[in-house]
Amino acid sequence: MKTEILDQIINILQEKDDFLITSHLSPDGDSLGSTIALGIALKKLNKKVAYCIDHSVGEKFMFLPEMENLLRNNPEDHSYEIGVSLDCSDTSHLSNGDILKKCKYIINIDHHINNKNFGDLNYIDPTASATGEITYDILKRMGIKLDKDIAIALYTAIVTDTGNFKYSNTSPRTHLIISELLK
Repeated sequence: MKTEILDQIINILQEKDDFLITSHLSPDGDSLGSTIALGIALKKLNKKVAYCIDHSVGEKFMFLPEMENLLRNNPEDHSYEIGVSLDCSDTSHLSNGDILKKCKYIINIDHHINNKNFGDLNYIDPTASATGEITYDILKRMGIKLDKDIAIALYTAIVTDTGNFKYSNTSPRTHLIISELLK
């Protein structure tokens, strides 16, 4: 079942051309890293990508690639084929909960067990240490080359949500993914 949903997500990401990527209020490393990694990957496939992210991002994340594009976006002036929500369990926690109304179809990708399954297509994996792990899986299955910018974004997503690999959600698989990102 999970593999089927992942395959459906990948098909949509490959077939559609116009995307809005959003995440939760007060973005952390996982929400930002996952958003940026997916955005860069879609742009590599010549897709149009807009971001809707809470602008209360602290200075500590300004090193991430795409941050300038992420913060200067004004996605409210447009409608989108596909809305992708990353690392957010409920639309009331989104940086702009109404923004998904501008999307014809909504994909919800998350690792929080309390996710409300608000998307048209929901991929929730509470065994993942971070949404960054799920994003990594999607990009690898799509055959996207993990360049330096994507690797930095995904590394940030995973390292922050595992508390520098101290939290109980850290698994052997987490370290295998990090090893790939470091390469």
